[in-house]
Parts: sequence; C-alpha cells; structure tokens
Amino acid sequence: MQIEVLADPDAVAGRAAALIAKEARTVVAERGHFVMAVSGGHTPWMVLRAQVNERVAPGRARPNNALVLADLVAARSRRQGA
Repeated sequence: MQIEVLADPDAVAGRAAALIAKEARTVVAERGHFVMAVSGGHTPWMVLRAQVNERVAPGRARPNNALVLADLVAARSRRQGA
C-alpha cells in the first residue's frame, strides 16, 4: 500500500481523478468497458468535478465522457429543484 499526503482536498480530488482515469483506460482496453460506483458524500463530487478535465475514453467522437456525466447530473438536479 502506498500512502500519499497531498496539500488540500482539491489536490486529493485531482489525484483520485487521475488514478481513476488511468485505471479506466486500462480496463477499457482489456474489457471494452469500465464501470465505477461511488459512495455518497462530498468527496466523490469533488473527484467527478476534477475528472471533467480528464479524458476517460480517448479517440471517441463524442464529447468528453465526464462532461456528459456532469451535464446529466446537472440536468437531473435542475429537475429535482436541487
């Protein structure tokens, strides 16, 4: 196990996003798809926000997958009045 100490929550979110993206690329290359579940709370949203700048599935004609996810979450939040 490797432990990293980072400067602040934004740095943690950025590092987590990078690790997730790296793993996603590997898994997509091996299996053709990547599925991830996240817990509730504030931290997963910070990671997803950091993920917006990370390209999860390179080479696709569609927009960045994380941006699509962010748009879907925002639309759902608006519908629910959040």
